Amino acid sequence: MTEMTGEVLAQVRGQVGCITLNRPKALNALSLGMVRDLMAVLLDWQHDPRVLAVAIRGSNKEGAFGAFCAGGDIRFLHRAGSTGNPEIEDFFTEEYALNHLIHNYSKPYIAFMDGIVMGGGMGISQGAALRIVTAAVSKKSASQPSRGVRRSRTPPQNSQKTAVIPAAASANVENQMSCAKKAI
Repeated sequence: MTEMTGEVLAQVRGQVGCITLNRPKALNALSLGMVRDLMAVLLDWQHDPRVLAVAIRGSNKEGAFGAFCAGGDIRFLHRAGSTGNPEIEDFFTEEYALNHLIHNYSKPYIAFMDGIVMGGGMGISQGAALRIVTAAVSKKSASQPSRGVRRSRTPPQNSQKTAVIPAAASANVENQMSCAKKAI
């Protein structure tokens, strides 16, 4: 059983690998360490016969699932870019490799998207076999006309599924998992 503590919490519950992004003060913005931890966990679980699916969510006090992920760690990226730190290249190279792994993951990967989902948060959720999206996402971050971001009016053109859960139904974990099982 894989267990991690810190910014990425990972544990197997039943036959589901559960990942929680645990950086709530930074709205779960991805750090280089988080990208590396996510990659290690997903690679470990990919060939583990005890893990039949993987579910990822954010941590925070607000929302049904907790704020998912506000993107990349802007403070790190600014500092690294300003000082010529080569880890900035590592961050993007490894983040895109993680996104590629998720898009091609051999087991169902389920993303519980709540609250703020931008940038890197979209990267680690868009490749999911199933995306569970609460109403809070569509209100807060899916459409930002003032920033030039508009919600797509066309559904995904692949086999991925997106389920929007009304706020009342997303109040507890049992409802969340029941909705996920029905969508799969």
